[in-house]
Amino acid sequence: MNSAGDEILHNAAAINAENLRGKLELINQRWKVLCSEVLARQRRTKEHSVEPTEFTNEMDDLFSWIDETENIIGSSLRPNTLYLEALLEKVKDREDEIAPRQASLFNINSSGAKLMQSPKLTEKDRNNVHKDVENLNIGWKKVTKEVPERIRLIEEEIKKVRSLNEDVDNMVKWIVDTRAVLEKQKGTAKSVMESDTSTNVVVEQLNAIKSRQSKLNQINSSHQKHLESCKDLGQDVPDNLQVKITTMNIEFEQLQDLAKSMTNETKSPVNEVFEQSRQVQVAMEAKTQSLPTSTPSWIELDRSIGELRNWLTLLEHMLRSQKVTVGDVKDIEHMIQKQKRESDSVIASPTDSQLIDSLQLSNSQLSDLNSPLHKDEDSLLSLSEHDLNTIQAQVA
Repeated sequence: MNSAGDEILHNAAAINAENLRGKLELINQRWKVLCSEVLARQRRTKEHSVEPTEFTNEMDDLFSWIDETENIIGSSLRPNTLYLEALLEKVKDREDEIAPRQASLFNINSSGAKLMQSPKLTEKDRNNVHKDVENLNIGWKKVTKEVPERIRLIEEEIKKVRSLNEDVDNMVKWIVDTRAVLEKQKGTAKSVMESDTSTNVVVEQLNAIKSRQSKLNQINSSHQKHLESCKDLGQDVPDNLQVKITTMNIEFEQLQDLAKSMTNETKSPVNEVFEQSRQVQVAMEAKTQSLPTSTPSWIELDRSIGELRNWLTLLEHMLRSQKVTVGDVKDIEHMIQKQKRESDSVIASPTDSQLIDSLQLSNSQLSDLNSPLHKDEDSLLSLSEHDLNTIQAQVA
């Protein structure tokens, strides 16, 4: 029509052409308005209508995401650092997806409301759509609430497992270092004479072992809780942790045995020396109280006293260093018998006081051996009441 009108207007008179042009413009204007109204109505109809297939697919996708998230956050918390770190990463990824999934939930709720108003749906279909949308929102609220809480629990469990592993590693290292100290002390004690300070190493380490017992019990208690937790979940404890705990307990028990054995080795020779010292002291005091009256052999007697004094000096040094090697009991008895024979040949003389002073000096050195020893052993070095009464009677 517009093409034919243009040809007519080209050949028509001016007045007729003007009237025809006005009519054509009016028709074209009405056409444009009609087309706009039709297209707008079509667009509005499409916006307010919902395709059931698209709605169902979008809702199923969100349901699937919720189920996967529930499976992830429902995973057990095994005492394995690598496993827990991987699980934590998965849960955090789900937390990052909550925001975009929230927009999808909003679209589903809007589409569901429109679909339920569609005349194409039956009453049963409307009820099904309503239940699906309601269940979707319940699952969404539940999972979005549990995700942050699960992250917190996993992080706490990682700290506990790391702390347990660190405690085990530190305990094993301490056991190794302590054993090295004790073995070094044991080897040194066999080859050289130690000072009074070094002799206390074994006792100090034994006290340290006793103080570490509480920490060992705490580690075993934490491990036992992990064992019970894994048992309830039907899972096994990681082999590496189980091996470390077992090794730690075995090595700690071996360390205790080593320290106790070294303590017993130190106490045994000390008790033997106490007994020897008591015998020598009794003999020397009896000799001092019953000086002979025969002619003395001063050179031999002086030499015997000097030998006894040297032996006492060596004995004192050995007691202070708490070493195993001590004087032989037979040598001590031989020295006592020799001293007795020399004393039997002695008679009273103007120098008896010198002899008595020498004997009393030796006796004093022997008595001084009590000082580096333990107080609970003093009874071994003291005379019985009967012996004291006997000596007093001899002096009288």
